[in-house]
Amino acid sequence: MSRGELSSINDLLGPTLQRLGVEDLPTMLAIIEEWQTLVGEPWAGHASPIVLRRAKLVVEASSPTAVRLLKYGEQDLIRSLQARFGMNSVTEVEVVTPAR
Repeated sequence: MSRGELSSINDLLGPTLQRLGVEDLPTMLAIIEEWQTLVGEPWAGHASPIVLRRAKLVVEASSPTAVRLLKYGEQDLIRSLQARFGMNSVTEVEVVTPAR
């Protein structure tokens, strides 16, 4: 995917994310764009970032079983995100079951 294509996606996602209450839009967009390389396994293969609100990142797991697996790694994920985006960027992670 080219930089131009990413900019177009950001232009489309930005207003939607703002309506969801995302306060730090640049960080949320970067988390979405870099998710696969930023978080590694098991997060990359079993979850997707949904919204970042008040430094709380909501992540949707791929299955109910994945929710249980990912809960054990929440602190590692927070440390990884803080290393990339700063100490106050993400202070909490909520793993939710897949939407039906």
